[in-house]
Amino acid sequence: MTSNEPFDAIRHDDLDAISSLWGGFEAEGFATAFQMRSWIEAVKATLGTKRGARFFVVELRERSSRKTLMLLPFCLWSQHGFATIEFVSLGVCDLAMPVMASDDAVADAADARALWQAVLDVLPRADLVNIPQIPPHYRGRRNPLALLPGIVTGAQLRYEAPVVADAAQVIDAMASTKMRQNLKRSERRLAEQGDIQFMAAETEQDLEMLLAAMFRQRQERFQELGRFDFLAQTEVRDFYRLVARQYLDGTGTARLWALLVDGEPVATCLGLVHAKTLHCLVLTMQGGPWEKCSPALVLVSRLLVWCRENGISLIDYSVGEGYHKTGFGGKPQMMFDFQSALTLKGRVVLAGLSLLGRSKAWIKTHPHLFDATRRAVQQFRRLAGRRR
Repeated sequence: MTSNEPFDAIRHDDLDAISSLWGGFEAEGFATAFQMRSWIEAVKATLGTKRGARFFVVELRERSSRKTLMLLPFCLWSQHGFATIEFVSLGVCDLAMPVMASDDAVADAADARALWQAVLDVLPRADLVNIPQIPPHYRGRRNPLALLPGIVTGAQLRYEAPVVADAAQVIDAMASTKMRQNLKRSERRLAEQGDIQFMAAETEQDLEMLLAAMFRQRQERFQELGRFDFLAQTEVRDFYRLVARQYLDGTGTARLWALLVDGEPVATCLGLVHAKTLHCLVLTMQGGPWEKCSPALVLVSRLLVWCRENGISLIDYSVGEGYHKTGFGGKPQMMFDFQSALTLKGRVVLAGLSLLGRSKAWIKTHPHLFDATRRAVQQFRRLAGRRR
């Protein structure tokens, strides 16, 4: 690097070596719930172990002052003969942002290019870099990753809504007219089945009961729809068990809630509570005769009341579309992806991924072909699910 570069980078292969620095940034700087060290450590212990991933953190410093500006958690893993460096996600991190100091260090695209060059200088050997789900800004902070050269618009939007009004009025303030009508009908149908109770898991017994219900409801629903169930993988379930228990230990942000009817969980939600924000990650409901009662909608409405009672000012409904998201005031937020080839093999892989993306987009522009393809995939997954 030339002497006029503004940033220096240091790679830390031992996460424990920067635990105090990381903790200081969490306490006095900026970190999303998905870059908290406890969350990253849980990813490493479960999903990372399954994939044989190597975790490391790149520390960015301002060259002139030697001040640490940010930490970027990465992991390196291989599949199908090529090695990928990923901003830690492995499918369970909805937002990609550095852990940052209290002030912004990257002002424009030129700064972002210099930052990325410093990062490239210390990365281990790999074929490509992948950073998905980059918000341009979050909780009032600009995301320097959103200024990287070659960034592209992501395939999915994220939905969020400010939690407004007091607890008694929050539903009237946030829910659409149609949603309020549906809620009244759902509440009436549920009440006909038994006593309705909103539950926040506070004990090991609570967690075990609600996790079992969440996994079961999710599996049954996705099998019925013929959709791939990410949570069906053992290591993914182990991850969510681990982060749920972190709350009981006082080291994590994950919480579990449920709607019960006569003591039976008919809907569940796993989310993160961090910086006055609730991130809704997994929402499930019991199918069969319960489906007409829409218990998941009632659970979300109770969660909004819980948010107001517990000082939560923002609800992040996560990525992807959903009636409950827009019905409870969620507004779409743009997300970006960044991919960069580091070798010839990486360029070939990215070219193949680009071709696949264009093929999927073309199929979606031909409704009959798209519907036929989707039905075939769903039928295959239903049959595979029944065999399991």
